[in-house]
Amino acid sequence: ATHAATGSDAARPDIRLRPGDHPIRVEYMSSSPLSDIRLLWSHEQGDFQPIPPALLEPSAKHMFRIVE
Repeated sequence: ATHAATGSDAARPDIRLRPGDHPIRVEYMSSSPLSDIRLLWSHEQGDFQPIPPALLEPSAKHMFRIVE
């Protein structure tokens, strides 16, 4: 599934996944040094929360690259 959000788009697409591993690729660009991005998930009807780093591969120290 693909979802693109721009500006202050707070859309939360409903993407249902079967149990198991799923590749996720996030590309984020901003011209503002005060911007941020959050990747959240929820179980069924639960509240959205950050994905625990222990469930992501590679480890958190290899996940991000700053491009200038």
